[in-house]
Amino acid sequence: MFNKSYIALILYCCLLVKIVVAVSPPQIRNLQCDCGVANERTSKIVGGAVVTPYKYPWMVTVQADSANGLSVCGGALITRQYVLTAAHCLEDHWSVSVGIAVHDLARPGQMIPASEKIIHPNYIGEPFYDVGLIKLSEAVTLSEEVGTLCLPHNVKYEQPGRHAFAAGWGRIRPPTSPKGKDGPVRRFLKEIDLKILQADEWLISAEGITGSGVCNGDSGSPLFTRYEDGRFHVIGVTSIGLKYCSGPSFYPRISALNQWIMSNIMDSAPCETASHQKALNETNYL
Repeated sequence: MFNKSYIALILYCCLLVKIVVAVSPPQIRNLQCDCGVANERTSKIVGGAVVTPYKYPWMVTVQADSANGLSVCGGALITRQYVLTAAHCLEDHWSVSVGIAVHDLARPGQMIPASEKIIHPNYIGEPFYDVGLIKLSEAVTLSEEVGTLCLPHNVKYEQPGRHAFAAGWGRIRPPTSPKGKDGPVRRFLKEIDLKILQADEWLISAEGITGSGVCNGDSGSPLFTRYEDGRFHVIGVTSIGLKYCSGPSFYPRISALNQWIMSNIMDSAPCETASHQKALNETNYL
């Protein structure tokens, strides 16, 4: 089991350093109703490269205004009108907007204001329930640049030793830097290849294959893995990482929170195949 007191002392952080280059043409997908389909033919991770534009069409930016100024987190589109992100990205903010079809932060894409933000009722500042939902003021139109990420329905893909991925626009900072916010923000979306270290009842810990981890600016970004059918499914949300953006990072386990998510998005059902939806409805979650 994870020690809550220990985890609570870890600095909030957010994601990435290792990256993929995909030069293949975009994969053709059913734009009417599909989820978890990346615009690529291979998921090979290569160090030091930027993700091919719109490779992960579910990735969004979450921009929130508060008394402390503007903050930027990541998030994932899970239906045409709902975004999954971290609860701490939404609390104590006056207004929230979501950027879709974003690859380059210098070109923020289409900004859609939130009509509602929903924070898990058990969230008290620790990562176990650090999950929130954003309802967009309008449903998005699916395209090659805008897609949805599947919700989980098989916990075998969340076990220790399994590979997972995360993507974000977090800061670039040498691991020896003494401060948490001294590195430049990544302009382009990048990703990291991770290995799951532990999967507790409510929490997943994962570490970059090369030891790299999450950085400031990646909070709320999804932790996702590929099922045998080739689709990507969200299994966690970036919550906290260690001080120097290396080592293990912690993610609330989405399969344990799936019923709460589903109960809050009933007016905008996940865009999934009928067989997938049947499996999702019949799965016994933690």
